Amino acid sequence: MTPRRLRRCELIAVWTSRLLVLSAIVSLIAIPLRHWQGADIATDLLGIINIPADPSIFVVCLLLILAGAIRRRLRGAHTALTLFMILSVIDDVVDLITVTTEDIETHSGYWAWRTSPVTAAIILVIGLVVLVAFVYARPVFTARLDRGSVRAAFTVLIVGLLVSYVVTLALTIAFPHTLVGFGQKALWALNSTFGNRITPTDTYFDGHYGYHFVYALSGWMSAAALLLALLVVWRSHRTTGFLTGDEELRVRRLLLRYGEDDSLGYFATRRDKSVVFSADGRAAVTFRNVGSISVASADPIGDRNAWPQAVEVWLAACRDASRHPAVLAASADGARVYRDAGLRVLEIGDEAIIDVDEFTLRGSAMSRCARPSTE
Repeated sequence: MTPRRLRRCELIAVWTSRLLVLSAIVSLIAIPLRHWQGADIATDLLGIINIPADPSIFVVCLLLILAGAIRRRLRGAHTALTLFMILSVIDDVVDLITVTTEDIETHSGYWAWRTSPVTAAIILVIGLVVLVAFVYARPVFTARLDRGSVRAAFTVLIVGLLVSYVVTLALTIAFPHTLVGFGQKALWALNSTFGNRITPTDTYFDGHYGYHFVYALSGWMSAAALLLALLVVWRSHRTTGFLTGDEELRVRRLLLRYGEDDSLGYFATRRDKSVVFSADGRAAVTFRNVGSISVASADPIGDRNAWPQAVEVWLAACRDASRHPAVLAASADGARVYRDAGLRVLEIGDEAIIDVDEFTLRGSAMSRCARPSTE
């Protein structure tokens, strides 16, 4: 990928994340303002660019989670949002066919403009452009989650949404409000489960609605399912393979050969850490994953000439797992290597090292240390 395309893809990813956050804010504000027509218009305008913003707590949670995942360049998030955009474009096609082939109830103001054939065609073009641009940015989404955690989270999400739909459908049948027929009730319950609010342009419902308390309760149940699935991913993602016996031996060999000047090198042998090695095996970085942060322990170990290669391997692992790299207690030499790899350096202290063979309490400079305390 050329640098020019990389910049374009990064720009698309950044603005996608920002628009998702904006949509989440609009969705949250629209919940208490659901009776205001301006809220419907705002959410509908965001839908033109294939981003949902319906007034639902489920949609708010979904958008914020997607925004965070897009910011971390998770490939799964790109796939999920791409699929939604495809469905949105298909919906735009259906709307265009509907407004050009059927007699639509006359609306006034914004909705009259919204239901015109010309507007429907423009919205379809905009949706296609947004979809193509987002697909174009896929190469920068390289981070992946563990497949096992994704499967477990997906199972939790599907079961949770199914429960939400069944409960919503039962409540809708019991309290239909103005909905007529099982078809309208089932479809309204499905829309409520996914936080999709019915607008005046939805011809299938012909102005019929269910009760808002059912819609709101459905949104909370779906949001709970989404958050439980996220918790499953997070708990699975934070676990990692610690030092194996073979890796520990390799680390100890590097310390034996190169670690004489590293006062913190011994801590690299702790078995609650992970390790990656440079391609030639002459250097390594030990680290521990804490949530979405990968914390490297002090300097790399091994041959100093191979430190940059080991750091690059560690940073590549961070990108693949969508983790943020951080380093604690690096020396000046180690900090330079990490800085050259793209990290920022913050000086927060220094290490006091005593050469026991040459250390003495004699002399005026050490007189205060040599004098016993009388306090």
